[in-house]
Amino acid sequence: MALNAPFNLTTTQIAGTTQPGKFSYAVGLDQNVPLVKRVGQPNQVGLVSLSAEDQNIRSSYIYQYSLGVQRQLGSAFSIEVDYQGSTAHKLGLFIDENQPTVTVNNPTVRGNLSPNIQHFPNPLFGSIGTGVDIGDSDYNSAVVTARYQGRHGIYFEGSYTVGKSIDDGSSFFGSSGERAGLDDRN
Repeated sequence: MALNAPFNLTTTQIAGTTQPGKFSYAVGLDQNVPLVKRVGQPNQVGLVSLSAEDQNIRSSYIYQYSLGVQRQLGSAFSIEVDYQGSTAHKLGLFIDENQPTVTVNNPTVRGNLSPNIQHFPNPLFGSIGTGVDIGDSDYNSAVVTARYQGRHGIYFEGSYTVGKSIDDGSSFFGSSGERAGLDDRN
């Protein structure tokens, strides 16, 4: 409920549109700008954002796997090589159902800058965040560990890991508390 009005009110400050060309951080947070009269017009989006959750959301699941080989070399030295991996599916993400499409009137101008125009599916609202279970993650690594256990209690161990992690969202909310999500379903 904290993500919906009246607890959450989103405004969009755009240089050259809702504010002068360049503005300081303090001016960018000024809520006393004429946004409401522009709502519904091209390149404008509403003030109120909504958050929801997919009614058919499913539980996430993860597979973890590993395989290792260890070999003793001599009486005091050993080496170990391990593969470790995991894959997770149906992870929670927020998607914005109110992502705009851009009409490109001038291909030399990037994005929604004038004369290009954004069209929002629901122009009277800001973002319409929906919690869905479409996230995936994948982790694979190789670990090499060398051990030396000598006489008189001397013990050394060194290890090196090389890994790769790919994910498009590990949780609805990241470690900073911000919503994690994709721009749209495509």
